[in-house]
Amino acid sequence: ESQSYNPNLHTAAGVETVLTGSFMSNAKVDGNGVTFAQAIIDAAIYSNVSPYFIAGRILQEVGTSRSSLVLGTYPSYPEFNGYYNYYNIGAGGDNVVYNGLSKAKENGWDSEYKSIVYGSSWIGNNYINAGQDTGYFQKWDVKCKGRSSCFSHQYMQNIEAPYSEALSTYKAYKKNNSSMYLNSYVFYIPVYSNMPEKTVL
Repeated sequence: ESQSYNPNLHTAAGVETVLTGSFMSNAKVDGNGVTFAQAIIDAAIYSNVSPYFIAGRILQEVGTSRSSLVLGTYPSYPEFNGYYNYYNIGAGGDNVVYNGLSKAKENGWDSEYKSIVYGSSWIGNNYINAGQDTGYFQKWDVKCKGRSSCFSHQYMQNIEAPYSEALSTYKAYKKNNSSMYLNSYVFYIPVYSNMPEKTVL
């Protein structure tokens, strides 16, 4: 499925369906702002990334309850109180929480809204808007748009990620008996030259 924003296909109601069962469902960012669903739509407009993808990625990164990078208050690191990192950007190394919150502060994500909206541009600029606009192309860098070499720019190492993420998306589209899975979507299916006629095991 294309992970680019399409205002004709993507709606706040659809985002809300994806968020069902999480702390973001029918809740407001920063306790008194717009809903999480609307913040994610705003992020889609800002970054040209599918809001359904954004919602799914946030759920993957922070879970259905708040992870340690989106609490807002951090007793072990009070210098980061009021900062949020909804995409776990930069959260690696020996101290995941510290590094992730450092990245949030460096980028000025001092509200949930800023983290969700402005953080979305990272994956938008580095992957989706750079030609890797499906989970498949993020894992297998075969389009090579604007780069001098192919096959080197992957989002993650997990070889099963495209399958598991597609299954998670499908389940999200059917959540609570939703019929979202029957809606129209844009798909990009790679077709390779000289493929064998039969499956090769």
